[in-house]
Amino acid sequence: AFAHNGAHPDNPDAVNARGGIVKETKNHHVEVVPSAKSAKIYVFDRKMKAVAVEKIQMKARIATPKTSLNLILEPKGDHFDAPYPREPLMRYQIVVVLTDKKDEVVTFDVEPRKDPTKK
Repeated sequence: AFAHNGAHPDNPDAVNARGGIVKETKNHHVEVVPSAKSAKIYVFDRKMKAVAVEKIQMKARIATPKTSLNLILEPKGDHFDAPYPREPLMRYQIVVVLTDKKDEVVTFDVEPRKDPTKK
């Protein structure tokens, strides 16, 4: 999947190391690193310092023009793994909702790309 490298001037290594799509909410930065079968979701504070997954209340879904499916978020150290229910074949969105105090919603547009190593 194509991703935007959203380097942050205060802490550029925090984002560059993961190579995902970064979006801001009022209180957080959220990074999604999509792959063919899942996405990794990272949450940072306003200064791009990682927020411990135990402190995050969040839900996510994958959406296409015809369907929207909730993702099961699996805590994995410094991020959540979000396996897709099935592999998306067309452009899709990952919608992340941080539900801490007041819902903060961010939407990531993802364009699937065929793996050049596979035929």
